Amino acid sequence: METNKNEFKNLLVNECFDILKRNDVKNHLKDLLKPLVNTILADIYPYIFLSILFVLISFLLTLGVFVMLIKYQKKLTYLTKQMLNA
Repeated sequence: METNKNEFKNLLVNECFDILKRNDVKNHLKDLLKPLVNTILADIYPYIFLSILFVLISFLLTLGVFVMLIKYQKKLTYLTKQMLNA
């Protein structure tokens, strides 16, 4: 009995996959889901832009810290050479 259920389940799943592989079904699904996807994208666009803005600000801050570290390292090297030569 259990094997019949598994066979039927496998047959049903395979038939569904075969139906979904057809181009007309794919196009129909795309047409059905397009308004939903557009609505979701319209709702999350502000959050996407805010995320990009935060990433950009984070990059600029990290770049600023890196520049400050390079300047500090150059100054420290110069002072170390001064102390060794004195």
